[in-house]
Amino acid sequence: MTTIILRDRSDLFSIPTFAALNRDSEDQPCVWSNQYHCEDDDNSWSDDWSCGCDDECSECGRDVPPEQQTWIGPEDRLSRAIWETLPERGMSEEPVEIRLEVEGNVIRLAEGQAVLGTGEAAIVVSSGPWPAADDLMREKFPDLAAGARVYLMDGGIPDRSWMRLTAAVIEDRNIVQSTRKTIKLEKDEYRAFCEAWEAKNGTDHHPVIALEPEPDAPGF
Repeated sequence: MTTIILRDRSDLFSIPTFAALNRDSEDQPCVWSNQYHCEDDDNSWSDDWSCGCDDECSECGRDVPPEQQTWIGPEDRLSRAIWETLPERGMSEEPVEIRLEVEGNVIRLAEGQAVLGTGEAAIVVSSGPWPAADDLMREKFPDLAAGARVYLMDGGIPDRSWMRLTAAVIEDRNIVQSTRKTIKLEKDEYRAFCEAWEAKNGTDHHPVIALEPEPDAPGF
């Protein structure tokens, strides 16, 4: 088994579900088949790319937006959710890390990881034991569901200016949406949390992933 760290979409070629796809000019996988039609000269064509961008008409040179897009990337839900969570190469101001365990052609999330895909790629979760964070959520939300646990810690490492915790009940690696709650800790409270974590665990390594939770969770 191999552990792979993904930081943007150009890293996706390191996992088997994306390895055979074509690359665009930014070294990202071509996961969309875009269909174009130029009305000026009735010219139609298609092109595979990493996004639904405009393309130049070969007849008149006009930039034409795609009239239809078809997903041609991996069909499994985890791969699609990982693609949607990762930023385009060079487009993220905050670090993102998704750790995957790869064994042959099988991929799965490492413990403590979450990816927030949308649409057909529903949220997929693998949650590790973070009792200090769970305790804090229950302090902030006395009505937090009994089975809920923190599955995402989104922090301002290394400046520790803020941290966002999100907890929910998790069933079959999916989040039960009505049970989800989020808090944002500002600088002083965040520092106190980190110092308590270090004192208890004897390490300054926190399970922080810079991913953005959906904003409809109560308390955010």
